[in-house]
Amino acid sequence: EAVAKKGHGLDILVHDENGYVRAAVAKQGYGLDTLLHDEDRDVRAAVAKQGYGLDTLVHDQNPFVRKKVAEQGYGLDILVHDEDMLVREAVAKQGYGLDELVHDGDWEVRVAVAKQGYGLGILIHDKELVVRLAAVKRK
Repeated sequence: EAVAKKGHGLDILVHDENGYVRAAVAKQGYGLDTLLHDEDRDVRAAVAKQGYGLDTLVHDQNPFVRKKVAEQGYGLDILVHDEDMLVREAVAKQGYGLDELVHDGDWEVRVAVAKQGYGLGILIHDKELVVRLAAVKRK
């Protein structure tokens, strides 16, 4: 992993059996076309963080990977409807879909909306104290 972080031997390390090593290779921007389909979610997340293959990774089976895609600002129109709360929270942090996410079923998402300064008139009356506090802080 340390060797990959220094950018040495990436052509060999891209095929290493260790996922941490392959993720380090992806962080160097090397072999992204190969690593895009890696079995390890952390490797695919590292690929997403490079902004590569987002059109594929937006549909990844792992929510951690889809969250990284949302953090890149890609596919927000798709990810705003994601089943996973962490993905929708990442979408809200991008400032996208706030009109919909202000009514999200998960309080973490509504807190992220409040932190964007959106829907404060609604969120100040939220059933969850933490959401109300986030709304008050932004007013």
